[in-house]
Amino acid sequence: MSDKTVKGAKKLNTANTMVNAIEFAVTQAIRSQVNTSELVVIGQADQNGHDGPGGYASATPLVKQTDGFDNGLPATALHHLAYYRPQAGKAAIIMNPQPGDKALAVSMKRDSSGIGVDTKEAVQPGSHRSFDQADSILFNGVLGVTPEIYLNLDPDSGDITLSTKAAKIEISCRESGDIEVKTLSGDIAINTAAGNVTVDATEKVTVTCREIILDGNVRITGGLVVEGATTGANGPAIFSQGISNQTGDIVNQGGDIKTSAVTLNGHTHAGVEPGGGDTDSPNSGT
Repeated sequence: MSDKTVKGAKKLNTANTMVNAIEFAVTQAIRSQVNTSELVVIGQADQNGHDGPGGYASATPLVKQTDGFDNGLPATALHHLAYYRPQAGKAAIIMNPQPGDKALAVSMKRDSSGIGVDTKEAVQPGSHRSFDQADSILFNGVLGVTPEIYLNLDPDSGDITLSTKAAKIEISCRESGDIEVKTLSGDIAINTAAGNVTVDATEKVTVTCREIILDGNVRITGGLVVEGATTGANGPAIFSQGISNQTGDIVNQGGDIKTSAVTLNGHTHAGVEPGGGDTDSPNSGT
């Protein structure tokens, strides 16, 4: 037999009266058998992605139990606890608990071990236990660290911001109706295997970059204004298949038009004599 001193939970006035004794007995029964909610730290957690259902995790209470001397007792891990994730039907926000996360463990009134992903109707309780920590549900995200991937809904400005620090991409939807996409590194790709991509703006669309590459046929249904120099790969713009004008005129507001070393404004013709005949072809270099 151990000769270690063991202190109970009784107080000096516990048994002074029947009321004190009953109160002590009831309080001890509630504390030892009834659990409500408790802060825990996540240990292991299922990392089911978008192709898997909600999962389970283990967690350890962050507040220790104490003995009669108010010494902290080692915390015991709780295993196979279902964790909450925002989901309605087949629509979900996937944020699986990570080791070290703090969560709220809420104990169920009855043994809920018989309820799983495919449960549609009420089932018999697995045992007679009530408010047991083994039947807790984990609500993750309590007192979390500074996020690096986040969706921010700002109630003051009305803005919605989606950001991922790793790729340094930030997408903001402003209350004014503007959408802003920022990227400090990497590429932004919009891929559609079938169908169309439509950008509809009532005023204008501005694209600012060093180079724009259009790989495909280009159709412009409105006017085209080129304010800068128009150049090809090695000089002036080159139309290898020519220019076909279906209707209307081609108007040059200023400067000259040159083709095959012949200018439109200043070219001359050889072999011109007075009379009603046609001229020869324009002279090269004029």
